[in-house]
Amino acid sequence: MWESLRGRVATRLRLVAWVRAAGWPAVPALALMSISVVLPAGLALSTGNLVGVVTRAARDQADTGQETRQVAVALAVLIAFLLAEHAVGSLSSPFRRYMAARIDGELRRRARVLLSSPPGVGHLEDQAVRDDAHRVTRGVTGRSLGQGVEAQIATWLYMLGAGLAALVAARIAPGVAAFTVAAMLFMRFVLTKQVSGYVTMSSSLTGQVRRGKYWIDVAGGPAAAKEVRLFGLAKWAVDRQFDEAMKSRRPVFEGVDAFNKRQWKPFAIAAVGYGVPFAFLAARAAGGDIGPAELATIAPALASIGMIGSPGFDAFFIEAAIPCCESMNRLERLAAPAPPAAAPAPPAAAPAPPARGLPTVRFEAVRFTYPGTATPVLDGLDLEVPAGQSLAIVGANGAGKTTLIKLLTRLYEPTGGRITVDGVDLAGLDAAEWRDRVSVIFQDFVHYELSAADNVGTAELGAVDRGRLDAASRDAGAEAIVAGLAQGWDTIASRAYADGTDLSGGQWQRIALARLLYGLHAGRSILVLDEPTANLDVEAEIDVFDRLLERARGRTVVLISHRFSTVRRADRIAVIDAGRLTEYGTHAELLAAGGRYAEMFHQQADRYLDQEAAEAGAE
Repeated sequence: MWESLRGRVATRLRLVAWVRAAGWPAVPALALMSISVVLPAGLALSTGNLVGVVTRAARDQADTGQETRQVAVALAVLIAFLLAEHAVGSLSSPFRRYMAARIDGELRRRARVLLSSPPGVGHLEDQAVRDDAHRVTRGVTGRSLGQGVEAQIATWLYMLGAGLAALVAARIAPGVAAFTVAAMLFMRFVLTKQVSGYVTMSSSLTGQVRRGKYWIDVAGGPAAAKEVRLFGLAKWAVDRQFDEAMKSRRPVFEGVDAFNKRQWKPFAIAAVGYGVPFAFLAARAAGGDIGPAELATIAPALASIGMIGSPGFDAFFIEAAIPCCESMNRLERLAAPAPPAAAPAPPAAAPAPPARGLPTVRFEAVRFTYPGTATPVLDGLDLEVPAGQSLAIVGANGAGKTTLIKLLTRLYEPTGGRITVDGVDLAGLDAAEWRDRVSVIFQDFVHYELSAADNVGTAELGAVDRGRLDAASRDAGAEAIVAGLAQGWDTIASRAYADGTDLSGGQWQRIALARLLYGLHAGRSILVLDEPTANLDVEAEIDVFDRLLERARGRTVVLISHRFSTVRRADRIAVIDAGRLTEYGTHAELLAAGGRYAEMFHQQADRYLDQEAAEAGAE
C-alpha cells in the first residue's frame, strides 16, 4: 500500500515538474491559484462572523452606531471574500489555460527534437514509439499533459484550502470535521480509481485511433483523391473510416456507460459524508448546543471540505496526463545516449580517423534484420565502394539494395559485421559529420511545400546559394522547369498556397536530381541515387546519368537502378542476391562471365529489341 502511494506521489511530482515548461505565464496562474487556498476558510469565518454580529445586535435590541458599524464591517468582509472568489476564478482561468497551452507547445517541440535525435530511423517504425509520440502530441481522450499539470496543481491547492476549512470546522466540532474529511477522502479514492480505469482503457486504444485518422486522410485528403474518385472508392473509404473509428470509439462508449453506472458509489458516499454531519449539527443546534454563528461557520466549511472528494473533470485531466508523461519519459530515454561499453584493448596501430577526401567504404560481413522480423535482409554482405568511381547495384526486388543504402547513410546500424571508412568503423564516426559528406536521393523523395530554391538547396537550407542553384538545375536539366515557374526560384512548389504551383512527376524528379547535385556543388563527395528516375523515360534517364557522371567525375557515385542501359555506364557493378554479393566487376566482365547479371541484361535488352522489331514491322 505504502509502496503504491509513494509511486503515485512520485508520478504526480514528475507531472507537476512540467510546470517549468510554461515559462512566465505560470507565475500569475500559480499566484492566483494560491490565493484561492485561503478563500474557503475565509468565507466560512466571515459568514459566521456576520451571523454572530447580526444575532447579537438583534438580541440586544439596541440601535447603536457601534453595532451598525460592526454589522457593516462584517458584511463588507464577507462581500470582499465573495468578490475575491469571483475575481480569482475569472482571472485565473485564462492564465491557467495559457499555462497549459505553453506546456503543451513545449512538450510537442521537445517530442519532435527527441524523435529526430537518434541518427537512424528505425525507432520511427516502432509502433510503440509511434503510440508514445501520438499520446505526447495529441493527448489521451482529448486531454493533454498541460491540462493535467494545471489540474494537478489546482487539485493540490484546492485540497490545501479544504484542509484549512477543516481546521475551521474542527474548532467547533472536531469529530464532525474528521468524519467529513474521511468520507471525502474515501470518495476521492473511489472516483480516482474509476477514472484511472477508464483512462487506461482509452490510452490502450491509441494505435487504433491513429489508424482511424489515416482513413480520414484517405477519404477526404488530396493525396488519394484521384484514385478514390476514379475507382469509385468514396463510399468504401468513408465506411472504412467509420468502421475503424467505431473500433476505437466503441470501447470508449462502453467505458463511459460502465463509468456512469458505477456513480452510485460516490453518490452514496457523498450522501453519508454530508448527511450524517449536517443531521448531527441540526440536532445539536435544535438542542441549543450550537449557536447560529457557529452553525453559519461550520456549514460552509464542511461544504468546502467536499472539494477533496469531488475532483470533477480535473480527475480526468490528471489521469489522462499520466500516460502522456510516461510516454514522454520513454521518448527521452529513446534519445538518451547509450552508456559507453567497456572499451576493448586498442590494437597495436589504431587506424587514423578518415580524412575529408574521397574515402573507400567497405561492407565487411554485414548482416541486417529489420526489427520485428526474423529473416535477415543482408546476410554476410562483403562489398567495396571504390573511392572516386561509380558503382551500380542491381538485383531483384527485396534483394537488400535499398537497405544497403540506408546502412551506408547510417539510417540503420548493422546487426552484424561492420562498415568501414578508410579502415575506420563507420559506427564510431559522428553521424552528422558523415552525412555532410553524402548527398542522397531516394525513389520516394519528399515533395516539400517550400520554394523551388529550398526544395533544391536542402543541403544548405537557410543559406541557399543562388549560384549553386543555377549550376545544379543546369546539370540536372531542370533549367526550363525553373524558368517556367511564375516566380522562378521563389515559387512555392505546392497548390496548398494561393501563389503556389504543382509539378509533374517528371519535373519533380528533375528537381530531386538538382537537389542531389546541389550537394555535389556544396562539396559533398559521395552521391547516392536509389531509383530516382522512375518517372523519366529511358532516353531522359541516360541523359541525366551521363550528365551526372560528367559533373561528378572524381567523386564517388552509388546508383541503384533496374534499367541496364543506365547501369552499364557505371565503372563497377555489384549484383546482390538474397542479401549477399554474388557478382562484381565491369559491365563487360559480367557479360563475359555469363552469370545472373548477363541473364538480367539480356532479358531486358532482348525485350527492348523485340519491341523495336515489332514496331518496325507494323510500320
